[in-house]
Amino acid sequence: MKVSTDACIQGAWTAGMWKANCSPPEDFRILDIGTGTGLLALMMAQTFPNARIDAAELEPGAALQAAHNFQQSDWLERLHLYPLAIHQLETTAPYPFIICNPPFFNHDLRNTNPERTVARHDDLLTKQDLAIQVNRLLSAEGAFSVMYPAAAWSDWQVAAAAQGLYLWMKLAVIPKPGMAANRFIALYKKTISPQPQCRHLEIYTVAGTYSKAFSELMKAYYLNELV
Repeated sequence: MKVSTDACIQGAWTAGMWKANCSPPEDFRILDIGTGTGLLALMMAQTFPNARIDAAELEPGAALQAAHNFQQSDWLERLHLYPLAIHQLETTAPYPFIICNPPFFNHDLRNTNPERTVARHDDLLTKQDLAIQVNRLLSAEGAFSVMYPAAAWSDWQVAAAAQGLYLWMKLAVIPKPGMAANRFIALYKKTISPQPQCRHLEIYTVAGTYSKAFSELMKAYYLNELV
């Protein structure tokens, strides 16, 4: 499975916003739903050195890849992989922070690779199912990060509202100046925000180089300098 730029943006922006605005405790638990390669779990482990990260992944091949990536990291003792569907995950206490880069295609052509189909299509984790599970697993004061493409955003908003999940912050991801946003990343809570914050991020400049804002956001996570 490939690592996407959008997922990297989600991990970096979410970690920064949650750390700055939600006052995370020193010792807490994070849940990554559908971890895939383990990217978001690893980014959370890097950003929050005292956190325990639980990562759930249904697809066996992806779970094996995540396990390998965890073993190669500096944070193995704080990373815990659960190779199961999220509705099968049981916990003794709700999570104060949940993050998910969910599958989102539901009408597009299927990939010939069944593992890619599971990762990209929402047959096994619909927007309604995700909202239900987040409502079940998230603490009363907790925060939830999710990313959907612009075409799926209105359907997700309906599913979230039905489960009492309220928008607090939203980032519109724009490929380059003059283009419309193609992804939305957002933080939700179980309490209503009086005025949700909305921001935007352009990945590239008109010249095709990485924007200053994107480079600043990602510099703590990318090994090489962004040019």
